[in-house]
Amino acid sequence: MIKKLLILCFIIVGTSTIQAHCGSCGVGDEKKSHSHTKEEMTIKDLNLTKKQSEQYEKIKKKHKSDLATLEENFETNVLEILTKKQKEKYKENNIKCSVCDD
Repeated sequence: MIKKLLILCFIIVGTSTIQAHCGSCGVGDEKKSHSHTKEEMTIKDLNLTKKQSEQYEKIKKKHKSDLATLEENFETNVLEILTKKQKEKYKENNIKCSVCDD
Protein backbone atom coordinates (compact mmCIF):
# COMPACT_ATOMS: atom_id res chain seq x y z
CA MET A 1 0.00 0.00 0.00
CA ILE A 2 2.81 2.45 0.89
CA LYS A 3 4.58 1.55 -2.35
CA LYS A 4 1.47 2.44 -4.35
CA LEU A 5 1.12 5.78 -2.53
CA LEU A 6 4.76 6.63 -3.19
CA ILE A 7 4.41 5.80 -6.87
CA LEU A 8 1.25 7.90 -7.07
CA CYS A 9 3.02 10.82 -5.35
CA PHE A 10 5.93 10.62 -7.81
CA ILE A 11 3.51 10.59 -10.75
CA ILE A 12 1.61 13.62 -9.43
CA VAL A 13 4.78 15.60 -8.66
CA GLY A 14 6.34 14.66 -11.99
CA THR A 15 3.36 15.69 -14.07
CA SER A 16 2.80 18.94 -12.18
CA THR A 17 6.47 19.87 -12.69
CA ILE A 18 6.15 19.29 -16.41
CA GLN A 19 2.91 21.32 -16.56
CA ALA A 20 4.53 24.27 -14.76
CA HIS A 21 6.68 25.12 -17.77
CA CYS A 22 5.30 27.86 -20.02
CA GLY A 23 6.03 25.79 -23.12
CA SER A 24 7.84 28.42 -25.13
CA CYS A 25 11.11 28.97 -23.31
CA GLY A 26 13.10 27.17 -25.96
CA VAL A 27 12.97 23.65 -24.61
CA GLY A 28 13.73 21.10 -27.29
CA ASP A 29 14.35 21.95 -30.94
CA GLU A 30 12.04 24.96 -31.20
CA LYS A 31 13.20 28.14 -29.53
CA LYS A 32 10.60 30.87 -29.45
CA SER A 33 11.06 34.43 -28.30
CA HIS A 34 8.51 35.36 -25.72
CA SER A 35 7.85 37.31 -22.59
CA HIS A 36 6.43 36.20 -19.29
CA THR A 37 4.83 39.57 -18.59
CA LYS A 38 1.15 39.89 -19.39
CA GLU A 39 1.41 43.40 -20.90
CA GLU A 40 4.19 42.55 -23.34
CA MET A 41 2.51 39.37 -24.48
CA THR A 42 -0.78 41.17 -25.06
CA ILE A 43 0.71 44.12 -26.94
CA LYS A 44 3.01 41.89 -28.97
CA ASP A 45 0.11 39.65 -29.94
CA LEU A 46 -1.84 42.63 -31.31
CA ASN A 47 0.63 43.11 -34.18
CA LEU A 48 0.37 46.90 -33.97
CA THR A 49 1.23 49.04 -36.97
CA LYS A 50 4.17 51.42 -36.70
CA LYS A 51 1.78 54.33 -36.08
CA GLN A 52 -0.10 52.38 -33.40
CA SER A 53 3.18 51.37 -31.72
CA GLU A 54 4.27 55.01 -31.59
CA GLN A 55 0.89 56.02 -30.13
CA TYR A 56 1.08 53.19 -27.59
CA GLU A 57 4.57 54.22 -26.47
CA LYS A 58 3.40 57.84 -26.09
CA ILE A 59 0.44 56.71 -23.94
CA LYS A 60 2.69 54.45 -21.84
CA LYS A 61 5.19 57.29 -21.30
CA LYS A 62 2.42 59.66 -20.13
CA HIS A 63 1.01 56.96 -17.85
CA LYS A 64 4.42 56.44 -16.21
CA SER A 65 4.78 60.20 -15.76
CA ASP A 66 1.31 60.43 -14.20
CA LEU A 67 2.15 57.56 -11.83
CA ALA A 68 5.40 59.26 -10.80
CA THR A 69 3.47 62.44 -10.00
CA LEU A 70 0.92 60.50 -7.97
CA GLU A 71 3.67 58.75 -6.01
CA GLU A 72 5.37 62.09 -5.26
CA ASN A 73 2.07 63.53 -4.04
CA PHE A 74 1.49 60.45 -1.92
CA GLU A 75 4.89 60.78 -0.28
CA THR A 76 4.40 64.50 0.36
CA ASN A 77 1.02 63.87 1.98
CA VAL A 78 2.33 61.00 4.12
CA LEU A 79 5.32 63.01 5.31
CA GLU A 80 2.96 65.77 6.46
CA ILE A 81 1.31 63.46 9.01
CA LEU A 82 4.46 61.82 10.40
CA THR A 83 6.52 62.84 13.39
CA LYS A 84 10.20 63.69 12.92
CA LYS A 85 11.27 60.22 14.11
CA GLN A 86 8.72 58.51 11.82
CA LYS A 87 9.89 60.61 8.85
CA GLU A 88 13.46 59.49 9.41
CA LYS A 89 12.41 55.85 9.54
CA TYR A 90 10.17 56.31 6.49
CA LYS A 91 13.00 57.79 4.42
CA GLU A 92 15.60 55.36 5.78
CA ASN A 93 13.51 52.34 4.75
CA ASN A 94 12.48 53.89 1.43
CA ILE A 95 8.83 53.06 2.07
CA LYS A 96 6.59 53.30 -0.99
CA CYS A 97 2.85 53.40 -1.54
CA SER A 98 1.44 49.93 -0.92
CA VAL A 99 -1.32 50.52 -3.50
CA CYS A 100 1.20 51.43 -6.22
CA ASP A 101 3.31 48.33 -5.53
CA ASP A 102 0.43 45.91 -6.20
